[in-house]
Amino acid sequence: MKKFLYLAILTILPMAAFSQDNYGKYLEGAVTLVDGKVVFNREVAARTLTAEQIFNTLSQWATLEYSGEDGQMISNDPAIKRITVRGIEQAQVRVGLFPSKIDINYFLLIDCLDGGCNLSFVRFIYTNNPASKDPNEQIKAEEYITDRYALNKAGTKLAGGTGDYRKRTIDLVDNVTGTIEETLAKYMADLENNKIDTGAPANQQTATTVQPAQHRIAKIRPIDKTQLTGFIKAPETEPLKVEGFANIIPEKIPGNIIKIVEDNGIFLTAVNGAGLDREIAGEGGLGVYDGAPSLFFSMKEKEIELPAETQSITFTFKNEVFKNAAVRMEEWMIIVCIPVVAGDNLIIGKIDQVLIK
Repeated sequence: MKKFLYLAILTILPMAAFSQDNYGKYLEGAVTLVDGKVVFNREVAARTLTAEQIFNTLSQWATLEYSGEDGQMISNDPAIKRITVRGIEQAQVRVGLFPSKIDINYFLLIDCLDGGCNLSFVRFIYTNNPASKDPNEQIKAEEYITDRYALNKAGTKLAGGTGDYRKRTIDLVDNVTGTIEETLAKYMADLENNKIDTGAPANQQTATTVQPAQHRIAKIRPIDKTQLTGFIKAPETEPLKVEGFANIIPEKIPGNIIKIVEDNGIFLTAVNGAGLDREIAGEGGLGVYDGAPSLFFSMKEKEIELPAETQSITFTFKNEVFKNAAVRMEEWMIIVCIPVVAGDNLIIGKIDQVLIK
């Protein structure tokens, strides 16, 4: 009898602890749907800053924040003052009796305006679900953290399991928003205290003041072009020629950023035109960096460091094709880049040549 009571208490305790953690901000209406998709919109005020100052400051912040295992900056387009990043954050959830760690994958769009910026958190996907036999299973937020799935019928309590996913997601959004607020507040304070030379170029101003946020560790470094002569000017090379491929301009690349990130294998295959002993696998996408079409590549493991004299790096895009009763990876696009950022697992290169089959 005592054993039965002990097991019953163990079963009830997590539920009791969970119910005490039901704060109002996690309940009905906390998760919004736009065209059937989970979207969190936030506004950050920075009344004394221009859109350009905010854009430059947050571009530097995003480059430091989202790298390696924490994600990547997809693009920062100065023409429209928009920054797009892909984030990956680990969180602890309770499913049943035991806590487990999951990965929260998402995209953040930052639109910079005079006096502030608008944040849009979209495309939330959860991986490493402890309740699944497949660690690679992807769970969409629309099927897990909406009011329908993560609240009780009365909308007054978080449901077990799915409610924890909802709580951790809302906490992530609030934490990132708070970090951006702190970053801009520090920049404004430095301006007021004359710690920034307003006569210097904007990108130099932000580089002296923006510090990595506290909830992640900076993992990349901009390449010092004054020390590496190979990076001062794009190499004067003849267009790469590969049988079966045609040269196109970057603007003609088919598809879109999200599709390229999700559906294709990306491999680092050559440095300075010389093929590597083996291809380096990674993930990434295409976007805009420092006003130029660029490729963002994050190695799955730290397997190579670019030498100082690097002038070009070549990436090969592959997808699965069915041939001769077998599935294999086949090349469909090759991109040659001039590297501008490198460090740890992340490489950002301005696109020099594009070849497509």
